[in-house]
Amino acid sequence: MGKGCDERAGAEALSFGGGVASLAFNFLAAISCIFVNRQLLKPPVSFKYPVTLTLVGYASSVLGLVVCRQIGMLPPSRGHKKALSGLSTAETVPLVLTTALAPVLANYSLLLNSVGVYQLSKVLVTLAIVCFERLRGGTSLSPERAACLIVVSLGVTIVTVSDVSINLLGLAVALVNVAVAGYYKVDWAHTCRSHRLQSLELMAVVMPPATLLLAVLALVVEGSELLSYEMHRRTVVLLALCGVTAFFTSWSGYVVISKLSALTHQLL
Repeated sequence: MGKGCDERAGAEALSFGGGVASLAFNFLAAISCIFVNRQLLKPPVSFKYPVTLTLVGYASSVLGLVVCRQIGMLPPSRGHKKALSGLSTAETVPLVLTTALAPVLANYSLLLNSVGVYQLSKVLVTLAIVCFERLRGGTSLSPERAACLIVVSLGVTIVTVSDVSINLLGLAVALVNVAVAGYYKVDWAHTCRSHRLQSLELMAVVMPPATLLLAVLALVVEGSELLSYEMHRRTVVLLALCGVTAFFTSWSGYVVISKLSALTHQLL
């Protein structure tokens, strides 16, 4: 199984042209996704439903995985199950929960906080990743990487400190997001490497139940308000773009996390 998994993982990395290309692709996809999400969340569209917004992206990702399987980028179901036979429920459940909650919390943080607070929380996610990597695998930063991390963090702090306005709810959401996002990125990388899985394979396991969880959460938290929202053509177009950009952001991001590191992805 190891050889087959390694070949699939290598093929996935090559589909993005290697590490540098996957970083560049994820950067462009993430910027596009953030831009579309902000267009949806802010006036005049004012689609202020972060859970539903995340659900749209995840449902699109599940659809994208079906397409990937049809064109041969994912192994057939039988081979897929064999490759994932080593995954335990104790490993899968935390991944499903954190994968579902992390983008919801990020969207709420984006909605409730100023850009400065949102960017500063991303700096804290970086520090959380360092801590979780230390706790999970005993990985510590080299002096060179630590110095680079300090410089980048200080740079982001200096650039964004003038746009910081704090409210208690937004701050609470941002801090919870720091812990959840840091944990799930490290856990994803560890799971891919320890089981020699490509990102699409793990996405095929995690995304469907995470999407169902988000559907229930969206119904409970935003259902009544969503029914009263007046949908326009612009909103529909933006939601479609949100789905497309979310799939490519997730896929390329997970490739970066599993093939490079959670820290590299966060610094991007």
